[in-house]
Amino acid sequence: MDVILSVNHACNLRCNYCYTGDKFNRKMSFKTAIKAVKLGLSQPDRLLRVLFFGGEPLLEIKFIKKVVEKTLQLAKEAGKSVRFGMTTNGTLMTDENIAFLKANNFHLAISIDGDEIAHNTARIFANGVGSWSEVQKGVRRTLEKIPSITTVSVLHPGNVGRLAQSFRFIEGLGVRSIHFSLNYDADWSDEALVELERGYEGLADAAIDRFRGGSDFALQPLHGKIISHLKEGLCDGDRCRFGIGEVAVAPSGNLYACDRLIGEDGPNELDVMIGH
Repeated sequence: MDVILSVNHACNLRCNYCYTGDKFNRKMSFKTAIKAVKLGLSQPDRLLRVLFFGGEPLLEIKFIKKVVEKTLQLAKEAGKSVRFGMTTNGTLMTDENIAFLKANNFHLAISIDGDEIAHNTARIFANGVGSWSEVQKGVRRTLEKIPSITTVSVLHPGNVGRLAQSFRFIEGLGVRSIHFSLNYDADWSDEALVELERGYEGLADAAIDRFRGGSDFALQPLHGKIISHLKEGLCDGDRCRFGIGEVAVAPSGNLYACDRLIGEDGPNELDVMIGH
């Protein structure tokens, strides 16, 4: 069972493709978080995964530490295992934060859109300054202590022309789990789609070159497409855990079948809210 805790709508970045809506301060209460954890532990699964999301979750690191401590206690009492995860923008990877995340075996997904040009086209601070300098430092610092991180890069018309360069940069940092995610909501003109095709071809060439050079990495979506091709298509069980094995919890306590549906957790989301 996956329980995704969106701990606050607040964020220190203003990425222009973000699907979570406006950034504002609405924190999740400790009571809500623990009720969500107990909901996860009440399911028959022997393993509970608690994933921290936002906004930017590391803005609420003190809160997260309290939730982790209580979750470990509750899981032990229930005779179940628990694993933690977090998706972060990488700007707050201090030594103290990294030490805590490592001590509790967090699986980390850090958002970095590639090299400096590709990243700064969309991932900017609230003051409009690009965040690449801080993020790449955060990734490097984290890799020294937690080499198993995943990086997540969003592809959009403004950066697909640098897809190969972005892969080479991220792989060159020492990242071994790299995920490029297409922004389907972007305005893809005919020209941008041509650029996307060229970008994918460049990515494939760069990946082949590094693979033949002896580098061991997992690259999505490329490797996923290769696997589905070898299997001659998707199987019945090849699906996400939407509506079956996961629940996303907004700061208000409202429940959703996926974190992508939370948005601003307001009137526009009422038709996809599944409970409280």
